Amino acid sequence: MPSHTPVRLMAGSGDWWRVRLPDGRMGWLPAAAAEPADRAMWEAVLADPRPVLAGPAPHAPVVEPLRPGSRIDVLGEFSGYLWVRGPGSRPGWVAAAQ
Repeated sequence: MPSHTPVRLMAGSGDWWRVRLPDGRMGWLPAAAAEPADRAMWEAVLADPRPVLAGPAPHAPVVEPLRPGSRIDVLGEFSGYLWVRGPGSRPGWVAAAQ
């Protein structure tokens, strides 16, 4: 799994965590390889309007619309989408490129 892939912690056993990927697949991750998802990897300023989506898919429900000039914190990335925290502080997904 690539670095900075957001996962949901489901369970643990010893030094391993059972995790769910954003697309629903399950797997095991060494606990030492995990990092908190609440710290921004970088900040971006949007040049064009983009919706923050509930999932990393083009037809996922819109959580929050963003206007050009909006600042977002990028928390992770998965399959062409960025896991972000927008100005409304609600996390969600934004297409990496349009």
